[in-house]
Amino acid sequence: MVVTRNDTAHPVSYVNLDGVNSDAPTHGLPIPLTAIAASPSTVYVAAPQGLLQYSAGAAESQQSWSDVPGFMTGGAVPVLPG
Repeated sequence: MVVTRNDTAHPVSYVNLDGVNSDAPTHGLPIPLTAIAASPSTVYVAAPQGLLQYSAGAAESQQSWSDVPGFMTGGAVPVLPG
């Protein structure tokens, strides 16, 4: 499970069933975040300027938040099927 919180140092965290939590990187992530959605491979967040995505499967040197093309507008909300 992935959650967003008001902690400016760690606004996105992975919460595992075994109780071990980890934080997503914050590089390129503006706050406040208003919504979050996640698939097994990608996390999407709603930021003031639009939707951002993070893929943990990317090479470590390329792991950062990036714009979701076509959804960079204030008020956009991430929605995934299922």
